[in-house]
Amino acid sequence: MSRWWLTLCMVLPMMARAQGPTALPAPFHFPLSPAGATHLSIVAVGDVLLHTPLHRQMLASPDGARSLWMDVAPWLAQADMAYANLEGPAATGVRGGGVAVPDPGNVFDGKVYGSYPAFNYHARLADDLVASGFDVVSTANNHALDRGALGIDRTIAALNAAQLPYTGSRVSTATETDPTAWARVIETKGWHVAWLACAFGTNGIPDRHHQVLNCYSDRAVVLAAVHALAHRSDIDAVIVTPHVGIEYEDTPRPDVVALDRDLLDAGASAVLGAHPHVTQPWVQHTSPDGRVGLIVYSLGNFVSGQFQRVPTRASALVWLDLAKGPGGKAFVAGASYLPLEMTHAGGVYAVHPITAITGTPAIWQRLTRMFGAR
Repeated sequence: MSRWWLTLCMVLPMMARAQGPTALPAPFHFPLSPAGATHLSIVAVGDVLLHTPLHRQMLASPDGARSLWMDVAPWLAQADMAYANLEGPAATGVRGGGVAVPDPGNVFDGKVYGSYPAFNYHARLADDLVASGFDVVSTANNHALDRGALGIDRTIAALNAAQLPYTGSRVSTATETDPTAWARVIETKGWHVAWLACAFGTNGIPDRHHQVLNCYSDRAVVLAAVHALAHRSDIDAVIVTPHVGIEYEDTPRPDVVALDRDLLDAGASAVLGAHPHVTQPWVQHTSPDGRVGLIVYSLGNFVSGQFQRVPTRASALVWLDLAKGPGGKAFVAGASYLPLEMTHAGGVYAVHPITAITGTPAIWQRLTRMFGAR
């Protein structure tokens, strides 16, 4: 068990008592690890969403995008595997409409590199994610086609150049029909974990080359991929990261609840959601075959320029302990979270771990109400 997990076990209950009574989620009951079990730690954060000031900071800082999450980096480094949602393309030399143009270089010009409503990040973001310890990202989200088909192609080229695995999108020339081709299998410590991402849509931009896996119109493909991956002898666990839901709502809609449960029933060990830009609760779900899986309906924003409301500044780094016995499949044997708050102080944008004392009280209350004091 890692040092930071032991620290959380001791500190979070104390922080909850410091805040006072709160309505906590029902306690989780995780299966006991069998004798001789091995463990793998996974951390997951929400949206990497670089609005204009954050993008400018990335390009100006010697630390690049790492300047945005420097205080969270130790937790990323101590985990065996780390995940984030890359919310938008990182396409070199592509203007709106997916038109190739000369690249402006390391500058936010508002044309090639832009913010809401059509994002495009400098490709150095991929290198900064790798340098920070991220092992896999989702590229399936509603902003994936903000620079058209060429934008996805060049984003994938940038991720490949940085050696950052991705899931949920593919190049415009792809012809693979195997559902599992959308997934990425990450190997570490002798473990093989399959990651699969999908999205509810692409903001009305036609996906003419079927480059983004759709959670709903491709539902059969998604479930088939999860089932096939979960039944492969060379894969220990499957984690799905659906980009679904309604923005800024605290509670998942019934269609999201049904989708996430179907993903666990198909064989996933955990479902880590995104898109609402606010946190939504986590729950356990027991599948018909007796497996106990974990759903985080929304991780919220990891980094973003959405400072207008408390909910969009609050997020969580979720920690999972996967365990497997000799010859068995992995399962979620424990879970915790690190409360996070996005701030802007002294001209610097950054996300920080918080306590009941150091964080904005409303943010602390929100996160402990949704995730408890684990």
